[in-house]
Amino acid sequence: MEQFNFLILDSAIAEGNINLAIALNKNYKCLYKGKSEDEFESVAPYLFSMNKSTIDFSNWFFGVGWNKNWGVLVFSNASFEDVYNHLCKYLIVTNNDKQEVSFRFYDPRVLRIILHSFDTKQLTAFFGPLSTFIVEDEDEGFVLKYSLFNNQLQTIKITKEEFFENIKKENESFNENMDEQKAVADNKSTEVKPNLGWSFTRKN
Repeated sequence: MEQFNFLILDSAIAEGNINLAIALNKNYKCLYKGKSEDEFESVAPYLFSMNKSTIDFSNWFFGVGWNKNWGVLVFSNASFEDVYNHLCKYLIVTNNDKQEVSFRFYDPRVLRIILHSFDTKQLTAFFGPLSTFIVEDEDEGFVLKYSLFNNQLQTIKITKEEFFENIKKENESFNENMDEQKAVADNKSTEVKPNLGWSFTRKN
């Protein structure tokens, strides 16, 4: 299983870097909709798909934005649209005073606190189709992974070195597979097979 396949990027914290993020990864969507997106696009949260074909985007995020509270990594087996629709439901929530407030769950500093305050019902609703949240720890040397086990919050703390080493291994494995696929494709493209009824000469 992959460690993550989505990133919720906070453009309010990342500031002008959102334009570069969009240039590097076209598979994204602003969590604000309609007029809100038009008005607040420069400070809105954005959902980006992350996979083995977006290595440049991943390298950019981890190289420039990690340990700067730019966003939250997510793993889910659900589709991009399902994850997107689920997250949009939590941009505005009702607090204990029955007031609607903005919920910045995509800020690691907020998520680290709020998850531990949720009861079981709130946790299962908030996770929904999401399996894991991954955020930078307050201690920059560590990474936190949040998931549910028997409907209870499970927190795993690993070193940043271990986290990035796992990412590096996945990228190397992906590159090796791509090289193998390219080699197979190149071999097939140089094969000359007789075409019944036609004669031809291959040009080297």
